[in-house]
Amino acid sequence: MAVANNGTITFSWTASSTADVYEVELYPVGGDCSLDIYGVAYCGNVNFTNSVSIYPGPYAEYVFSIRPINISCGPPYEYGAYVTGTITATGILSGRVYLDNDATAYQPTPGAVCIGPTTTGTQGGSGSFVGIFDRNAAPHVVAINNDGTFSEPVPYWIPWASWPSPNNYAGLNPGANYACTCPATVGCGYAGLTSPQSGVNYFITNLVLNTTAWWQFRGGNAYTGATTGTSFYSNIPADTCDTGVGCIPYLAARDLNDTAGTAGIAVSAGGEVDVEDTQGNQNTANINQDGTALIARGTATTRLRENYDYFYRLYSMGTSSPIVTNDDSVQVYDFVKPDPNNAATAPDNGRAYAYNGDVTIINDWLVAADESIVVFINGDLTITNAAGVDHLIEVEPGGFLAFIVSGDIIVNATVGNPVANNSPVLDGVYIANGTINIQASGTGGDRQFVGAGNFIGWSGVTLSRDLRTGGTGSQNATNPSEVFVFRPDFIENIPARMTRAYSLWQETN
Repeated sequence: MAVANNGTITFSWTASSTADVYEVELYPVGGDCSLDIYGVAYCGNVNFTNSVSIYPGPYAEYVFSIRPINISCGPPYEYGAYVTGTITATGILSGRVYLDNDATAYQPTPGAVCIGPTTTGTQGGSGSFVGIFDRNAAPHVVAINNDGTFSEPVPYWIPWASWPSPNNYAGLNPGANYACTCPATVGCGYAGLTSPQSGVNYFITNLVLNTTAWWQFRGGNAYTGATTGTSFYSNIPADTCDTGVGCIPYLAARDLNDTAGTAGIAVSAGGEVDVEDTQGNQNTANINQDGTALIARGTATTRLRENYDYFYRLYSMGTSSPIVTNDDSVQVYDFVKPDPNNAATAPDNGRAYAYNGDVTIINDWLVAADESIVVFINGDLTITNAAGVDHLIEVEPGGFLAFIVSGDIIVNATVGNPVANNSPVLDGVYIANGTINIQASGTGGDRQFVGAGNFIGWSGVTLSRDLRTGGTGSQNATNPSEVFVFRPDFIENIPARMTRAYSLWQETN
């Protein structure tokens, strides 16, 4: 007998062809007909055909006695033999196991069912199961489906008036390489469960899968000048990246609109491209989302480089060291965006801003659609995020911004999305003779860095971010730590001076 949605249980039997009605006795085990209260018992009733429904109150086990009666041929009536026995009313106990790699699930009150991310259901590791001890202390070992759901009929029980009764306990074994994040109790268990009860959810984390951070580029190409060894390496989490929640398990992914055919090409001067968890295996299965040109060989850049010196000459900035063109355009420790359309703050030479020394940006920039800004820095550029702005340097469509630096470009760990969402935090063209260093906190739980535009480090690009928030969970399983997004509008809006051909004359004999 299963408890229906309306709270009743129905006891039914196969009708006899010669019976008109049935005499029914149905009452809780350990009781008698004196318990005919709240509709929990029937004794000697003869007005049933082939079923009887009752409100079970606090009782699950019932004694039944039933016999058929033929009243159409009498009186006297003909009575059949009694059939007796016991039966248990059941309620379905059900729920789901969810992946909670960042351990954000919690119990709103002690003993309550956990609340947490319900994006990805999971079966857990090998050997996982839900163990239930019902009100009679009988054990149930319940299998978990691939999507994390489970369901089990157990003896009916709900709290009822003044009749206390043993309740249900359900605990989770998450299986190999998984741990429970909620409920945070011994045995990952809930006590005091009713039956029926749904929504008994558990949250677990994968202890070992994809503990390494990874990166990707979207909508454009990426180039490395390495001629040997592994030139591109990103630990693409093919086993955990769920495309249904926006995770794209490829090094070269489509643009942010997921436009088919926009995934770029990994271009290498000779080194290998590797996207497997063990560096050096040179796995290429997850390189390109569109599955077309996976990698290409490009020329080495040992002779002509479009770096600080190259563009400095193109802009005819002069043979002397660059200087601050006016006090409003560059402030060393808080470089505020100048207005190139204002005569008072436009560059004195009419072409570009320049500064000799290190410069730091700490507040947000917004480059409007009608603005074009090029900045030369003979030193290092550091970008930090004092106010926690999500989109720290933004360039509207139609605008243009370039930082051309003789030293390093350092992006502080404060620059990024506090929650990984693939939203750009820096727009523009960033060119460094040294390295582009996307710094990390060093303790995990970093902000996701998303750069939209062009990022060129002639001495290398250092990617250090790790979204992992602790030893028991990692957003790395479903999110890249660094994302580089191509902005084709920057090609359309690039200043003409930056596109001039530059000839290198060299004697060859």
